[in-house]
Amino acid sequence: MDPGLSELFSSRIQETVYQLGQTESQPFNPKKQPDRIHGLQMTTNLEKILQEPYAHDDPPQSPPRLIEDVVKTSMTLENGGDPLLFPFLVLEAKGEKGPQGFEYMEVQTAFPIKNALKLQYDLLKTCGNTMDVPGGPLVWFLANHGEDWRVYGATVYEEEGKPNYVRVQSLNYTHDSYLY
Repeated sequence: MDPGLSELFSSRIQETVYQLGQTESQPFNPKKQPDRIHGLQMTTNLEKILQEPYAHDDPPQSPPRLIEDVVKTSMTLENGGDPLLFPFLVLEAKGEKGPQGFEYMEVQTAFPIKNALKLQYDLLKTCGNTMDVPGGPLVWFLANHGEDWRVYGATVYEEEGKPNYVRVQSLNYTHDSYLY
C-alpha cells in the first residue's frame, strides 16, 4: 500500500454525480464530473455498525430494519465497486491557459457538493442521532486554475425547518502571493 494512502479514506476520480433525485435513465438528467471526491471507505467496524438493527422505528418494524436501510451513506456514483461513504472533500483543477475558470469549476462541482452535504444533513437529522455536531455538515472544495488556488467551505443552515446549502470561498491563493 502506498504510504500516503489510508485504509479509512478513499476517493473517486471523475465519477458522474447526478442532481439530487435524478438518475441516468431519466430523460433530463443534469450530471457533473468533478476531478476527485474524497470520503470514507467501508471498514469492518463501519460495516458492523451499519448491519445492526435500527432501534428508533416508531412503530417497530418486523423484521427490524438495519441502520444501513435507514441511513444513506453514499452518493450515487457509477464506479460499480465499493461505495464512497460520507464524502467531505471535492477537488477540481483547470489548466492555467484554459478558458474555463473558477466560475465554471463552481458549477461543475455544485451537484457533488450539494449531494455530500445532504448525506451529512440527513445523518444529522436521523431519528435517534443524539450527537451534537457543532456547526453541522461541512464539505470542503479545493479548486485550482493553473497556479491560482481557492479553498471553499460548503455548509447547511436551516430556515423555516428546511435546509439551505451555502458555499463560501474562504481563501484565495495566487502564484503572485508567494512570500520569498
